[in-house]
Amino acid sequence: MAGLEGAALIQALRRRYRTVDGAVFAGGRPWRILRPRSADDLLDDDAFARDGRIPYWAEIWGSAPVLGDRLAGQPGRGRALLELGCGVGVLSLVAAAAGYRALATDYYPEALDFVRANAALNEVAPLRCG
Repeated sequence: MAGLEGAALIQALRRRYRTVDGAVFAGGRPWRILRPRSADDLLDDDAFARDGRIPYWAEIWGSAPVLGDRLAGQPGRGRALLELGCGVGVLSLVAAAAGYRALATDYYPEALDFVRANAALNEVAPLRCG
């Protein structure tokens, strides 16, 4: 969904996927997170046969709020953070809000679409995706 940002991106994701819009508490505040309703909906037998792909990116892992709390307590200004396998971007959002120059990365381009949407929903900028 290259080229789409903000509300247009959020609407496009909601049209393409069955989504859920919920809250994750991390770093001392709630984060509005848009994500696919179920990772199981994203399973692709051909992709799995080709390279073992399983869309773990669509789930919010239990460690995200714990790591977010820890990250928010660290001085971020002037520091960079690279999140590998960012999923829907909870930690990258917390990092950017804490002043880090955050770069969210994931194997799945779809995950980065959700990171950009979640940055817009939470008015977090700048947040780089790659």
